[in-house]
Amino acid sequence: VSAEQFKATIELTDEEVNSYYLANQARFQNKEQVKVDYISLNVADLAKDIEVSDQDVASYYQENAASYTEAAQRRISHILIEFNDENADDEAAKIQAQAVLTRLEQGEDFAALAKEVSNDTFSGENGGDLEWLEPGVMEESFDEAALGLTNVGDISQLVKTSFGYHVLKLTDYKEEVVQALADIQSELRSKLSNDQAQEEFFTLQQEMARISFEFPDSLEDAAAEVNVTIQTSPWLLRAGNTAPFDQAKTIEAAFSDIVLQDNMNSDLIEVNDDVAIVLRLNTFQEANVKPLAEVEAQIKDILVNQKATEKAQQTVDSLLADFKAGTDISPQLTALNTSFVSKEKVARYSPEIDQSISRAAFVLPHPVSDVISASTVALSNGDLALVEVTAIGVNETAANPNLAQQQTSQLAQSAYQSFVNSLKVGAEITRKQVAEPVAAY
Repeated sequence: VSAEQFKATIELTDEEVNSYYLANQARFQNKEQVKVDYISLNVADLAKDIEVSDQDVASYYQENAASYTEAAQRRISHILIEFNDENADDEAAKIQAQAVLTRLEQGEDFAALAKEVSNDTFSGENGGDLEWLEPGVMEESFDEAALGLTNVGDISQLVKTSFGYHVLKLTDYKEEVVQALADIQSELRSKLSNDQAQEEFFTLQQEMARISFEFPDSLEDAAAEVNVTIQTSPWLLRAGNTAPFDQAKTIEAAFSDIVLQDNMNSDLIEVNDDVAIVLRLNTFQEANVKPLAEVEAQIKDILVNQKATEKAQQTVDSLLADFKAGTDISPQLTALNTSFVSKEKVARYSPEIDQSISRAAFVLPHPVSDVISASTVALSNGDLALVEVTAIGVNETAANPNLAQQQTSQLAQSAYQSFVNSLKVGAEITRKQVAEPVAAY
């Protein structure tokens, strides 16, 4: 039975509204709040006023060309013949590597030969492929030999490293890529202006801190020195504010004694790496009760909902009495735009119906002949319901005696283990070593 349908019939008096307001003033409290005046230094704002010439951009580009250059890349495959017993002068390894090089010069396939003879079995399975290499990844002699391969397909002479002898092959090549100045000019201009703004920000920040401290009764001197305007915040609470007042240190300053009690400028607050502010009190409002006019509509909604629910409760109580007396309540249900809905095999925690209904159903007595097992229940959405249990089913799984015995045994074992563990807690346990029995002859 929906409580909503009763709301239109409910009338409230001014006395009811006022009584609720007086009895529940804790619900209508304004939290303490503060407005502050503040000055703010912002790197982004400073950067807007900094002009960077084309010559400045070009000079920076030339000085930092390496940062905008992607070095050439080589994809290298190799065949490794390792030294025996870590002997760097192992002549046998060199002879074997030379034999590999000869076979390659005679036209044998590099990948197949790498798989056959390379001691680097991991790359050997992939034809000796080491993928894309940049200088500095391998040993110097290896890098020099790799850089000496200029055409895809070139094969090196023997290359000696601390691992053994290598034969290298260039399998792919990517040219050096240099970003054109025209493509990144805007990016560089922004970087240079931001870098200059950061330097200026650091200097002005120190000045703002110094002057606001030396002249603590006003922000005007500090604002004039760093060329910013004094701003006023919206009402601020101790939490839930917007930037820059969403930071804990900013709000702590706004509600600090030096601001509220002494009416002085705050210390400089570094909101983040790019923003710093100094603030002082504009207006403080202590916690207070909202006036009735401000919350009257809210109170009326509360009272109407309460009375509608009470009427719905009275209605279902009357329906329940008639239903248990054997009266056909179908006409009454029709008038209320509702009807009985039947559900079978409802589990205790069934997701198909409101949990309030299933909980009520499972505490009702088992139905017997000539006795109706029914009750009313308040639903989670504020509506009321009449619930009848018409039959009780037994869970076949739970009735299985073997399963029940197994579950009982498991519970007993768990309880015993918990008991043993509880005895061990805080107990001093001494374990003695028992000598093994001596065999008799």
